[in-house]
Amino acid sequence: MNHLNPEKAAAAIRDELLALGWPTSTEVGLANDNSVIDPAVWAKAKRDSGELLGVWSAEDQTYRHPSFQFYADGTLRPRIKELLVALAESPDCSADADPSGWCRALCLHGSSYALMGAHGEPRAAADVFPEDPESVIQWARRRAEQDPNLHW
Repeated sequence: MNHLNPEKAAAAIRDELLALGWPTSTEVGLANDNSVIDPAVWAKAKRDSGELLGVWSAEDQTYRHPSFQFYADGTLRPRIKELLVALAESPDCSADADPSGWCRALCLHGSSYALMGAHGEPRAAADVFPEDPESVIQWARRRAEQDPNLHW
């Protein structure tokens, strides 16, 4: 029997997500406030205030920010903070429990039938958020109310 190593599986998903080219703190800061001296500080302030999700990239030695949070021009979408607050209602998805951001990123990028598409296919919250942020915020709130042991 081939046993799946959860750590290796999570690392593979992490690497796959990072390969999407998510913007760095500097890139995010420049797109949102080009008047700051150090644009990475802008992104850090937004992460610290719960208005932006960043994931630590050890390889790049910087935070990367999942692209669903931004419009095509790189500016931050509204309601990100509301989504992150709803996610934080789940103990495993609070900023304190998830300082690297990866638990929240994996949660948002995993497919769910709770957010199914028109043809009944499961969709990831990160894919739905740009078109329907309210549904994703409600999904995050419902997720927080569920017993995590029911999924095992």
